Amino acid sequence: MWVNVDQYGSITQAARLMNVTQSAVTKSVADVEREIGYPLFDRRARGVATTDAGRVFIVRARRITADIEQLIEDSRAQRTAREMALRLIICPSSLEGLLNRAVRSFITTSPGCRVHLFASTIERGIEQLRQGDVDICLGARDRLEAIAADPIIVPDLQGPCIERILGLVNPLSVSSMRQLHILENFPMVAEIVSAPDAIGIVSNGYSTTVAFRQRFRVLPFGLGAPMPLAAATRARWPATRQMTLFMSALEKHPLTGLPR
Repeated sequence: MWVNVDQYGSITQAARLMNVTQSAVTKSVADVEREIGYPLFDRRARGVATTDAGRVFIVRARRITADIEQLIEDSRAQRTAREMALRLIICPSSLEGLLNRAVRSFITTSPGCRVHLFASTIERGIEQLRQGDVDICLGARDRLEAIAADPIIVPDLQGPCIERILGLVNPLSVSSMRQLHILENFPMVAEIVSAPDAIGIVSNGYSTTVAFRQRFRVLPFGLGAPMPLAAATRARWPATRQMTLFMSALEKHPLTGLPR
């Protein structure tokens, strides 16, 4: 308040322009003067005049006020920039294709936002979420099981079905790992699986498409219940509008790839 008093040269005018009572401004000035031990203003018949010591104090106060205002403005700009980009991480990378419909829906309904999609292990995904490097972490809530036979190709050792595969692929061998191909590149996997006696793992949604049926067939293995998936955000930070819109897109287009 006392900065405005200096600017207008009048407690009455400063109070009127700040839409507060004159007594509130007078008390604020008196409180500051009592705290610093010297007067900021000389009271005169018409208004006030800033003392020499008060001038030094107020000049510094103006700089501090300007710094605070700039900090607030910079923070607003940074928040706007953050809300213009939605950072997603999918764990493991083999699940990335399940996001196709949800991401397309989100981008269509949010043309002003840019999606930054990454893929990693679940451990790395959780770490990046905790550090604030991503907004939403998506992945398997539990590791699922699957039955397999013949040579198996898996994208990584963090994905679904791994535990059951490791337990059933030649359990008498020294190492079940030796029975697996670990290949992440899907076009490469598709070419290999096209050969006889090779099995790959795909999402249920993709396995029902015409493109899949033209090249492959589904083996009648009992896979059990669909793999539960989850989307995690940081609880201590409020969700941005873009995060809320993306979660709505996931509701319409679940990661199973199938409509509800």
